[in-house]
Amino acid sequence: MSVEQYAEAIEQIGQLLSSKCLINEEHNTLLLKIDSVLRMIFAEVAKQIVVTISEELVSEKVNELKEQGLRPHRSSEVPFHFLYGSLKLKSPYLWDKKRKMGVKPLAECLKVPAHTYTPALQKALVDFGIEEFFSHATQRFTEHYGWEPSTSALRRFTLKMGVEAQEYVDTRLVQTQNDFEQNEHDRPGVDEMIVELDGCFLRTAELVKKETKERQKS
Repeated sequence: MSVEQYAEAIEQIGQLLSSKCLINEEHNTLLLKIDSVLRMIFAEVAKQIVVTISEELVSEKVNELKEQGLRPHRSSEVPFHFLYGSLKLKSPYLWDKKRKMGVKPLAECLKVPAHTYTPALQKALVDFGIEEFFSHATQRFTEHYGWEPSTSALRRFTLKMGVEAQEYVDTRLVQTQNDFEQNEHDRPGVDEMIVELDGCFLRTAELVKKETKERQKS
């Protein structure tokens, strides 16, 4: 993806929104509050884009499934959560009477089941969740992004990331265990190590082999 690919659309949208801001907002304070104005506008624009893209992609899949003999049976709306807020997407259900099978294009073809949280949103939730109590983290997220996510979702993704991080550390320790069992002079080192001047916890003392109980008794 490249921003240059959207240059023409960005220019058109920018000109249109600039004109609307100059018409609707107080000129003397517009530049000072432009952040909040644009955040509100961009959030709504982003939601409209997601809905439009979703409907277009689902329509393509529905047409493909119709060619395979499936027919629309019913439709519902499912919650979808992304960095700019929460909304509902149309999710049709197609049924093949002969083969006794059904398909939900949004969930099964586009990998967007109900209550999907995009990776970018999950990362943002975890970034706040690892620093604060979960309820406080939700408040901070709301202050930064302008909408309130579910505290339980923030908690779920943060704890999930904690488990994955622990599994990663455990795996890395196992992978490098053989290296540390080698002789000190034969161990693989690193070309460069970046440490802090305070609190780096690097061992500076020399290691001395501990005497065994048998040697102590003698």
